[in-house]
Amino acid sequence: MTRSLHAILALVFALPLVLASLSGALLGFARESDRIINVDLVSAPWSSAPAQSMESLQSVVQKQFPELNVVEIHPAKTAFDNTVFIMKDAQNREHEVFIHPQTAEIRGSRLASDSFYAQVYRFHTTLTLGTWGAWVTRFAALGLLLTTLSGLFLRRQSKQKHLSARLHPLLGLTAAPVLLVIAASALFIAFADSPGAWLPQLHTGELLAMPGRVLWVLASLAVPLLVYGGIASYRARTKF
Repeated sequence: MTRSLHAILALVFALPLVLASLSGALLGFARESDRIINVDLVSAPWSSAPAQSMESLQSVVQKQFPELNVVEIHPAKTAFDNTVFIMKDAQNREHEVFIHPQTAEIRGSRLASDSFYAQVYRFHTTLTLGTWGAWVTRFAALGLLLTTLSGLFLRRQSKQKHLSARLHPLLGLTAAPVLLVIAASALFIAFADSPGAWLPQLHTGELLAMPGRVLWVLASLAVPLLVYGGIASYRARTKF
């Protein structure tokens, strides 16, 4: 009975689980990927000139974009980063303006929603389908929670001795602690009135710095393998 329930849950949630997990894995290092994709925009050419003050940089930016209002400033973190000004237009859209922190050269600008991170985040949370897509991703989070819990319960009852038959449950058992955290935190974020700032960081693994991010990405990548392995195992059992 438990095995059949687990198989049915995996089949029902298979597609949204795969889409959410793959986009979640990509989201884990989307900001770093953005630096590679848009290196001329994000990175600052080396310069021996002294760093300019934020007031000077802001003056240059506002002169270049008088129709936009500055709402946030992200100073360059390294000698090879641009300073980023977050600005809003009359339609309340956010723009990112990149300026060299030493030469005060405007390196470029874009809508914040056009960044690689924003596009992946939008797909991960809504599948670019708006409200309907948001409910699909919540459905995926619920599916991840249920399939992981049923898989753990099924693992306790399993008496398989051959390694080939144990690979799927072994992978599930290894990834289960992280997957449960990801699923539960996603549901809390989706339905909580005011989730704390730490909850999204827990969902992405950022709460544990780089090791957490790597671990969360690996666990997310395990989901498509688990879905495929589970379906293959179910077909093999029902074939004979």
